[in-house]
Amino acid sequence: MSMGVDIAVILHRLYPQQFDPEKLLLLIGSSDTIQQLQSGTPPEKIVASWSTALTAFDQIRRKYFLYK
Repeated sequence: MSMGVDIAVILHRLYPQQFDPEKLLLLIGSSDTIQQLQSGTPPEKIVASWSTALTAFDQIRRKYFLYK
């Protein structure tokens, strides 16, 4: 996951006029991540910002495991 964010940050830095982060919304699915990318947030901080949501998702998905 973080490699994709790293690539997006580098492309945004190298080609700011041609790179349109809004087009990533379908791939990333989070407007907050797009906003962080546009504001120049470092990739490691973007990925770290997902931790709360990922933890909540992990707790929900564990209810549906077939094998424990």
